[in-house]
Amino acid sequence: MKLWYTARRMIRSPAACASVVCVVGALCVLLLWLADMSSHQDALIDAAYDDIIIRCTVSDSKGNVNDIMINWGYVKNFTDDAYPLYNYISDPWFKQSVTYVISERPELSGALVGINNIRADLRLLPENGAMITYADGYSEESFKSDDDIVWLDKDYLDSLGLFVGDVLRLSVMGIERDFMIAGYYTPPASADMSADIYTSWNAPRRLAIEAGEGTSLDSLSFAVADNRKLQRFKELAAESFLSVDIYAAHPTDFRQSMLSALTIHDEIFTITLRAAQKNGFLLDLLIAALYFLSVAVGFLTSFIFTRNRKREIFLLFSFGLKRASILGMMCLEQAALAVTGAMIACLLSPDLASLTKAGVLCLSFLAGTVLSVLLIMRKSLLCRTEG
Repeated sequence: MKLWYTARRMIRSPAACASVVCVVGALCVLLLWLADMSSHQDALIDAAYDDIIIRCTVSDSKGNVNDIMINWGYVKNFTDDAYPLYNYISDPWFKQSVTYVISERPELSGALVGINNIRADLRLLPENGAMITYADGYSEESFKSDDDIVWLDKDYLDSLGLFVGDVLRLSVMGIERDFMIAGYYTPPASADMSADIYTSWNAPRRLAIEAGEGTSLDSLSFAVADNRKLQRFKELAAESFLSVDIYAAHPTDFRQSMLSALTIHDEIFTITLRAAQKNGFLLDLLIAALYFLSVAVGFLTSFIFTRNRKREIFLLFSFGLKRASILGMMCLEQAALAVTGAMIACLLSPDLASLTKAGVLCLSFLAGTVLSVLLIMRKSLLCRTEG
């Protein structure tokens, strides 16, 4: 009987019912749009953590990265898991150089540069106009090997009368060593012929150790392995590296003079992350405000829908219906209309998350409905009692 009575009441007020459906549908559409925007900000946050590369550059205490001597001990952070930074860093770029002399032509000399990645030297970057040609069986990964292989400037190679695959004998610190020519590089068009010879990353150090000489890195940079652990990485890095201070005096303590500074290039990551987090926070506030607004809208629409039914409510009481039954009948009308509006809105995004959010909004709407009906029922009884 309750369902029949409720359905009959709704049929007798089609315009009012349609308005409630439209109001709830509009609220749900707004909610789903805000939720979609919030999800987009969450995706931006995940992308910032997963896709933005945070490079870190080792320098001296004043921030200089050129013509500096970096203690080789820092490399252990990348190769030895006993060091605390080992699990926080990835994709290191090393560069070290020693002076060579071509054994068969001692008047020719230059720098033998060991790198583990072409990005360790700006002159080799494709975006700067450089190009590297590799012999069969070799690639960029060959720079990470321990092989005695070299790459020469194409013009320099031609001037020596050598070809890819030939053997080039070099003298480094008095140590004679044969290197196989594994390719050549073409520098940017604006650059002059270079006598620099590139080799695998550890070759200069092996030669220096064999000659009994000390060795250091010319440059060192790396990436943060997990951006989500950036703060912890900064704490650990502070124990091994100095902070960049362009006004700092040259350290007099020997141990301090052997330490390098670290610049963490996290500006883009920080700006992107903070913007996405701020936008996400504001959207979450708007979603919460929308739920509270739906309570107020539920109260208002229900009040308008039932305010002229005080006599009907009194009659229902007179027929013996209990307060809970009348409240249920009134709320059932609003619930049916709210669910209808929410379902229509969810057709725009028919997934479980959307249905859940629409369901919460309907419950908020019905909470306002209950408050409104209770208020009208109380006024109806008071008016009849006074009459």
